[in-house]
Amino acid sequence: NAEQGRFFQEDTYAGTATDPLTQNRYAYVKNSPLNYTDPSGHKIPSLGEIISSVENKRQELIGRLDDYIWDKVGGGIKEMMNTAQELSRTVDCGLETAVYNILLGAGFAVIDNMILQPETLMLELLNPSWDASDSKRFRQEIEDWVIENGVTDTTYFYLGQLISDALQVIITAQQILKIIKNLGPALARLSAILSGGGGGLQLAAAGVGAYALDAGISAGTASALVDAVGLIGAGVAIAFMDVSGIGYDADKFVEALTEGNAETDIPNYIKENRVPLDKETVLKGQDYQKTGKKIKGAQIYKKGNQYYYRDTFHIGESAHLEVFDKRGKHLGEADPLTGILKPGTADPTKMIDVK
Repeated sequence: NAEQGRFFQEDTYAGTATDPLTQNRYAYVKNSPLNYTDPSGHKIPSLGEIISSVENKRQELIGRLDDYIWDKVGGGIKEMMNTAQELSRTVDCGLETAVYNILLGAGFAVIDNMILQPETLMLELLNPSWDASDSKRFRQEIEDWVIENGVTDTTYFYLGQLISDALQVIITAQQILKIIKNLGPALARLSAILSGGGGGLQLAAAGVGAYALDAGISAGTASALVDAVGLIGAGVAIAFMDVSGIGYDADKFVEALTEGNAETDIPNYIKENRVPLDKETVLKGQDYQKTGKKIKGAQIYKKGNQYYYRDTFHIGESAHLEVFDKRGKHLGEADPLTGILKPGTADPTKMIDVK
């Protein structure tokens, strides 16, 4: 009888001598339905059974949460890789590697902030054997997987994370995902600016400054941005601000970016004032193929109809790549990180055998 909380007939469970309330065979759960349940219809579960049931539910929830993290993160990372690849194909003048890795880094930072951090925190709350160090290790393992399987330039990848984290001071992570997917036209404009119409870095820098003004960013702020992350990094950051319409908050963005930047965007070969390794340059990209030939100990790479190798004499900020055409004629020196030729550096006396 639900109204009275009594059985119409005697309970088949006779109760125990040590607990007199259980011996009233017409009473439901010792007249205390707020504290107990009787799912079997015979007796109140023991404390051990209750604990075991709760533990099983907790373990089931942990398992589901773990699967959810892997599925959600895996799907998000694959989507960001595809988006970054598609957008990087819209640019030229040696920007493909930079754009791809910056966008991948920006997307990964969003996934980390939206999924990995909150969900691993939930694991810490649910699982006594899981603590903050496990969360940090778990997130690092996923980042390592992305670097191993998707990243072609870690410098630009980490710069992308910095840009994304700085943007999240002003806008939400969800907005950043939408911005990344709509960056195509802005990146095409940036590509045209940085190619400079053959006018070199000075004209390219002036073009980035003009683009910044169009996006509502002051010349001083744009200059600080270039100083912080370089011309290409600044250009991509300005493209983000242009599409998001946050030029009015550019100072706040640059401040957040430079605070998080420290020295992570400065290549190790510059910090250590030495000749860069191939893997620290644009030569590690998929577009650059080893030829099997070497000059002064440096491997020669081919991209399209051009040949590249590391200059092994200049160090630190003076480091550069030597670039030649399909006939072996010297085209000039190129930035190690972007592969962009420096104007006025071609030397007609330099030749290589590319056959």
